[in-house]
Amino acid sequence: MDQITMENKIVRYGSLKPCKTAFIDAHTPGSDQKENFTIIGGGVSESSDQHIHINEKVGFNVGAAGKPLLYDVNVDYFYILEVDLLLQY
Repeated sequence: MDQITMENKIVRYGSLKPCKTAFIDAHTPGSDQKENFTIIGGGVSESSDQHIHINEKVGFNVGAAGKPLLYDVNVDYFYILEVDLLLQY
């Protein structure tokens, strides 16, 4: 892999493009402020508006979600491993 190819596969925090309509729950109060990010792979988004940063078939997905503090997250269920990390900045 050359340098240019490698640099095209870097997704920087500042370049992340959120989707606010990734799932049906995005239309409920509180969840309408949630942002969903699909970084590597198609993920589990239900929206055609979801931007996929690295759209390659690699056998896994890497994504992220963000929401304001004190807002609940609706229960979800997937046939995938999901790891939640709580970050504040």
